[in-house]
Amino acid sequence: MKKNILYAVCFGFIVGAGAVLKLYEAQMKERNNKEAKLNQTIRIQTRWLAAHQNNYTFHGYFQKNNLRHIAVYGYGILGERLVNELVNSKDEVKCVIDKRKIKSMYPFPFITPNMDMQEIDVIVLTIIQYPKSMIKELSDKYNCKVISLEDIFNWYDMQGEL
Repeated sequence: MKKNILYAVCFGFIVGAGAVLKLYEAQMKERNNKEAKLNQTIRIQTRWLAAHQNNYTFHGYFQKNNLRHIAVYGYGILGERLVNELVNSKDEVKCVIDKRKIKSMYPFPFITPNMDMQEIDVIVLTIIQYPKSMIKELSDKYNCKVISLEDIFNWYDMQGEL
């Protein structure tokens, strides 16, 4: 009898330790993911600052690539900054796409990804981590070019301008 109780206690301890380990692993994975997003955001903001210090603008990119009607995908830290910069330039923002329902304080709508939008030339992804399939899905759905902020900075790099 005592032996069975001892086995039960040991078994319970092992199962409990396994559950605690799984919970710890999940928390560490989430922490690492958040840290990676933060590092990527800082890297993008650093490149953005370098571009501004060299007088390179998003307007210049859009103008050189004949992209006039712009949609911004994501209205987090980077998306909000991009929208603000585009509104203060000569670029025509047609809409902002975000999963959250946001009231627009601009003369263009904020829509969710499943909604249709006006004719646009480009969607700029401001979200940090996105599945690569998202680019094709958005491009097919809206029949336009889909780029990330990093794509813009990489273009300037290839032009030898950053």
